[in-house]
Amino acid sequence: MERVRTHVCGVHHFLDLFPSLAKAYQTTAKLRKRGIIKYIGSAQITGDGRPRDMFYNGKRPEMDQLIHEYHLTTFCLLYPDAEFKRLHDVDPRYRADAEMLFLEINKKYFVELHTGTVRNHQRIQERFRAYESSCDDVLWVCLQPDDKQKLMQLCDYSNMYFTCLEDVLKQPFGSVWTDRDGHLCELE
Repeated sequence: MERVRTHVCGVHHFLDLFPSLAKAYQTTAKLRKRGIIKYIGSAQITGDGRPRDMFYNGKRPEMDQLIHEYHLTTFCLLYPDAEFKRLHDVDPRYRADAEMLFLEINKKYFVELHTGTVRNHQRIQERFRAYESSCDDVLWVCLQPDDKQKLMQLCDYSNMYFTCLEDVLKQPFGSVWTDRDGHLCELE
């Protein structure tokens, strides 16, 4: 369970490792009991159903960040060839939600997940300005299309690209990223 060293995971993030959801739950329970993976809390991810248990073997994030971290993990796992830094391991100059590095092509992206809970334009623009000195591109992943449009309107920087999680789930390497001028593009 290497992935819980880097990512905050729910059982659904292990589905690619097991033949069924039932087997994923069963094995996760065994690993938790043996202390191989650490339970860090539960979060209501969707409006219905029961809260999902979350696991992470690093320094525990704040409880109010579990939903954010869950969605960020969903994004990160779309890119198995990339290496990620998350939470306390990211560059403190930028404090990105994640750093995504493709070693084969020596390309680094900063990743910001916008859940829509921060609506204050000043705080959003502060996050934009944090990357002024960076030569690397910043990927903004939004949960809602309206939020994507609002962020694009506020953005004055050419190294930022925007998408919705729903779109990138369908085509991780497709033309689902929009620059500040509204042009669609894909990851390099």
